[in-house]
Amino acid sequence: LSVSALGHTGSLAILSTGTAGYVTVSGISYQLPSASFQRLESSFSELGASPGAGAGAGTLSKLGIDPLHWLVNPSVVGTESVGGAQTKHIRADVDVQALLGDLNTFLQRAASLGVSGASKLPVSISQSTRQQIAAEVKNPTFDVWTGASDKTVRKVAISLTVPVSGQISSLLGGLSSAGIGLNLQYADLNQPQTIVAPTVVHPYSEFAAKVRAFASQLQSTLGAVGLGSSATGSGASSSSATGTATTGTGSSTPAGVQAYSQCIQAAGGDVAKMQRCASLLNSK
Repeated sequence: LSVSALGHTGSLAILSTGTAGYVTVSGISYQLPSASFQRLESSFSELGASPGAGAGAGTLSKLGIDPLHWLVNPSVVGTESVGGAQTKHIRADVDVQALLGDLNTFLQRAASLGVSGASKLPVSISQSTRQQIAAEVKNPTFDVWTGASDKTVRKVAISLTVPVSGQISSLLGGLSSAGIGLNLQYADLNQPQTIVAPTVVHPYSEFAAKVRAFASQLQSTLGAVGLGSSATGSGASSSSATGTATTGTGSSTPAGVQAYSQCIQAAGGDVAKMQRCASLLNSK
């Protein structure tokens, strides 16, 4: 699975040898803990064995996801080669409201189907939230490549544009929108596959630490954006929050934003260093 946004591309792969599982992120592999691997294997097994697994009932439909409900204005782009196979390329627009409706159904069904980690997901998405998201997403498209002879899906791509504003826009050099893309591709279908464990494996604790650091950094940045929008509040309210007559500790000055941006660039992709940059958003 590959994801691209803001000019950067990342990849995620999950591999099972039958006795052990690995997750690879941007070329770095980590071995899944035994318990996590067993839950993952169990999730796929239960999806395959769940009621309704007859003809035409694919994994997506069992999870409440039916692309035919949210794809509109389909058109044939042409014939292309994907993974050495001739395919027909079809493109369609996306009805975001309908897509979010399917996602809402997925969240409701995931736990009952035994999907690993489902208990940590929200159980639903409110109608108002779905409407807000649909209003923000621009130019959503869905591309699919199916085998010219066997009609089997060989590649799927989703792309959309989201607005960028406030301090996030400032941190990104005045960017007003961001393009996000997701690609999933298959090759050598129905052919024997040799599954080999990665030769270099890092401890899963490193992966977990990076995920926590990224989540913390994202939360800090979003929190700063939310607080920064009201940084010009009255001196009285600021004083009650911080004991001073200036802005509160959650606000960010232009100098702090500039310092944060420079710190992020200097971090060179090091998540730990990027996390430490968050304190600069609170500089006065």
